[in-house]
Amino acid sequence: MAEVVLYSRQGCPFCETVETLLVKECLPFKKVELDEVSRKMLAALTDEIPEQLTVPKIMIGDRLIRTSDEFLELKATSALTHLVGSGGFTRSESASRQALPDVKGAICVLHTGPTDKIWLSELERALTSLGAKVTYVDVEKLGACDLSQKLPYSVVVNRVSDAVDPPLARFLTSLLSLAATQDVPVVNGAVPQSIATSKLAQHSFFHAAGLRTPQSFAVRCVGDVDDAFEKLGGTVIMKPNAGSFGKGIKKFSDPLQLHDHAQNASAYGNDGVAIIQQYHDVKEVYRVFILDGEVQCAVKTAIDKDREFTAQCMASAQKRRTTEGASAVTPIEVPAEVKRGCIDAMARSGANVGSIEYLIDPSSGEALYFDLNLLSTYPDVAVAGRDCWIDLAKSILSKARPA
Repeated sequence: MAEVVLYSRQGCPFCETVETLLVKECLPFKKVELDEVSRKMLAALTDEIPEQLTVPKIMIGDRLIRTSDEFLELKATSALTHLVGSGGFTRSESASRQALPDVKGAICVLHTGPTDKIWLSELERALTSLGAKVTYVDVEKLGACDLSQKLPYSVVVNRVSDAVDPPLARFLTSLLSLAATQDVPVVNGAVPQSIATSKLAQHSFFHAAGLRTPQSFAVRCVGDVDDAFEKLGGTVIMKPNAGSFGKGIKKFSDPLQLHDHAQNASAYGNDGVAIIQQYHDVKEVYRVFILDGEVQCAVKTAIDKDREFTAQCMASAQKRRTTEGASAVTPIEVPAEVKRGCIDAMARSGANVGSIEYLIDPSSGEALYFDLNLLSTYPDVAVAGRDCWIDLAKSILSKARPA
């Protein structure tokens, strides 16, 4: 285990960001607040002028991390794990860990972070309105699990983002598999979760269902990116293979700018893989919501082309108005062939609930499918024409085993 030392200055927001991430990852570290002596020592190490020395600086063993951006780039991939120790992170004993709640017959909702997010709070509202007991498990904070004990839950519901770091994603997959092997019904289990975390896997499922996608290449280094751009030409999108909420997606027409961007580790997301995808200049994208093999609703989201080139997540898009003042999200009727394709693709993924996004190719008029989401936020009742959260709650309760 390499020693981690954080050199910081009180009140520095960049230092606070790095410290927060170190604590979140339960990484033991030594914090050094700069004084005159440590400033001169660190300046000599970094070959900087003491009076112009910037923080934070992070030492991991004999490796110097010069900026918070560099640290975040390492954090975005598995590189930080390898720097700290090839065996992975060593959890500090002082880290806050939680036991699995022993609530017999409850619906157990797996998640990360605060529980006031709309995709958690609305689901809880719907479930409790139907008389269900709900308990939350933050998989990021979950402590020791007794593998000899049976899980007490009537059903386990996976509401974890597909953008979590690979170590946590692997742990989540194991936890979902544990529930399944104990005959606990699971909503959106290990297989669909693994597909949702990979744009590459999603493309394969779309093609298996006979659906077209924008022409795309999986890339892992700058040379791959250059080759992909040469094949595609024109304008392309580079996006992390494992990503969510549209984060990390960039658009390029200049191969030199793309080349420069591709040299950043963060461009490849947290699994070291990115997608170079042909860009289609469209004014809107479409999303179809599917539950248990049936279409619940579908919407069209207008793109604010003055600021954006891709659709926002549903929660953000619903708060936005178009330049004409209308809602950015409006309901649509789903064409029969699109409905069949979306249902087939979702079924092949093994997902119980989720949504599929597509655009219309301006040149051919064909639907091009590009994203499968498990952690979908439903449109408002006024847009969907129904309370989709109640639909989901009823579906979950129908799967629950007797208490």
